[in-house]
Formats: sequence, structure tokens, C-alpha cells
Amino acid sequence: MKREEIIAKWDGMSARERDAWIAHVLFGWTGADVDTADFAYEAGLTGIDQYPSYTTDMSDAWIVWKSLLAEGCEPLINTTSSRSSNVRSGEVPEGWTHVCIHKDDVNYHVSIKEAPEAIGLAAIIAKLSTEE
Repeated sequence: MKREEIIAKWDGMSARERDAWIAHVLFGWTGADVDTADFAYEAGLTGIDQYPSYTTDMSDAWIVWKSLLAEGCEPLINTTSSRSSNVRSGEVPEGWTHVCIHKDDVNYHVSIKEAPEAIGLAAIIAKLSTEE
């Protein structure tokens, strides 16, 4: 998938759908696993494995971060500042979260307001992107 396609798909999803996509792409959850978890979640059933809230809970986002490290990626996270070129150019506001994932000699960058979402989207892009 191209970066723009990944971002377009991401933008059309709810936080729960994004979490399911991460569970599938990064952690191998099958469609049936996700469907079962979603049914249980919506029905309030307990005892059914749930995928974490990767894009809204920072402690769950660190699970994604650790998986990137385990795969040999080199992730970096910081906050955009007035010194950032993308802030000076007007691309992103000051104070957003910037994530860069270095994988196979390619850098994948994402800047989003919330850190868990930035980590999740950057991980999906690094995993699925067909562009260098």
C-alpha cells in the first residue's frame, strides 16, 4: 500500500477500528479473532480476549513500540517545536507528537497530536508501505 492509501484508510476509521487493524497487521489477529473480540466488547461479555487500545492508551501504545524494537526497527519519538522544520513550514502545529521509525534503511515519519495514535499509524506505515 502507498503511504497516502494507508493514511486515507486510517482517517476513515474509528479508534477501535484502528486498534483492530494494528492487532491484525502487527500482532497477527485474524478477522475471526477481531470479530469475536468486537462482539464480546459490544455485548459486555467478559472472559474473551480483547485487543488493547493501542491508539488511545499510552501504556498500550508501548506494546506497539516494543514490537517495533523486537523486529529490529529503530523508533524515535519527540514533540514538534518551533525549531522543527515542519512547524516552521506550517505542515504541523507546535506540540504535536512526531514518530520516526527507521526500518531497512528507510525512515517512516508521522506527526499527529496524540502520541498513541502517532505510534500506531507510524507502525502501520512502516509495516505496510510499499514506497521507499
